[in-house]
Amino acid sequence: MNLTQSIIKYIFSKLRIGTETGYTEIDNTKGANPRLRGTATVWRDMVGDLFGKALLSTTGKVDYNFDENYIVFQSGGSITNANDRTGGNIQINHEYKIGTNIVFKPHIHWKQSDTVARVLTMRYRLQRNGEAWTSSWTTVTLTLGGASDVFPYTSGTINQISHFPDMVLTCGVSDTIQMQVARTDALAGDLNVTFMDIHGEVDAMGSDDEIYKLE
Repeated sequence: MNLTQSIIKYIFSKLRIGTETGYTEIDNTKGANPRLRGTATVWRDMVGDLFGKALLSTTGKVDYNFDENYIVFQSGGSITNANDRTGGNIQINHEYKIGTNIVFKPHIHWKQSDTVARVLTMRYRLQRNGEAWTSSWTTVTLTLGGASDVFPYTSGTINQISHFPDMVLTCGVSDTIQMQVARTDALAGDLNVTFMDIHGEVDAMGSDDEIYKLE
């Protein structure tokens, strides 16, 4: 490499987009991992939901296995019975895509030992910041041990992921998705669930201001 090539390589090792006080920096010596400098930094939420973490129900159809750290769903539950269900609140973090017809993909992680078609019923609703409280729910079901499973099952006990139907929402930054889940089939055997989460499409590193983001 001659001197001219070395100088060119050094000049273009960093790409800065923005102004002197706020810019995005891409440094190829750091694996081209962008850095936000000065006033160009963005905001993200740190979410820790405790709802359901200390679940203990001796009268209903759902309980917590404190030795193995999973939720145990028994058959015959009802989504309308508080003793038969668990739930949680998930915030739409600042990096997620917002606006109309936004798709979110909820799914569970569970301990699979057979292909029995057990059924989970979930109801969810969106609480939008600055708007009236929403009291109505949307109810969907998930049949396990089949097409909704991510990984094929052959034998033994595996860690499985299964998809609920997509949520299609009109949402903004820090709106809250509320969920409740119960097992509603009448089949044999327990259903052991480690956790539930939602995948969302990310179109930014954060919001443009603390509580505001351009679509």
